[in-house]
Amino acid sequence: MLAGAPGVDCGGAAESGAAYLFERGGDGSWNRIEKPIDETTSRDDFGHSVDISGLRVIAGAPKADLPGQIGEIADAGLAYIIDEQGSTPPSWPEGPSYSLEASDRSEDASFGIRVSLRGGLLLVGAEYSPGTTSTGRACLFSRNNSGAWREGFAFSATDL
Repeated sequence: MLAGAPGVDCGGAAESGAAYLFERGGDGSWNRIEKPIDETTSRDDFGHSVDISGLRVIAGAPKADLPGQIGEIADAGLAYIIDEQGSTPPSWPEGPSYSLEASDRSEDASFGIRVSLRGGLLLVGAEYSPGTTSTGRACLFSRNNSGAWREGFAFSATDL
């Protein structure tokens, strides 16, 4: 089981957020395995939305600021992918395997507000489409044969 904790303070960063993995013990109790990632800056809201598919975790950080051509793009958002390192028992890295952003990132988009992962497909929601304050959107990513994640297409309610 995976649980997001977006308001948790980690590594001295206020409200940076975290995601925790739990496994069920033989006696039926749930035990925390470890925290797969908490390498965000203050108020990124990491773990706002989380999902797990096999040995891969996705976590959204919808309040993450991104570098822009002139200053920062505030609250553009990121989605982090964390892959298990292929060991027995499973071992999770300290940081993300990948971070994804929308190809047309924009201020206050909150990309990563919702995430869903199924095998080599990843759907990441943004609260707002570029240039709007009323329409959200979703971006579909796929993993190619070399393991890289690529944005395929994005759509909003007005596209359906």
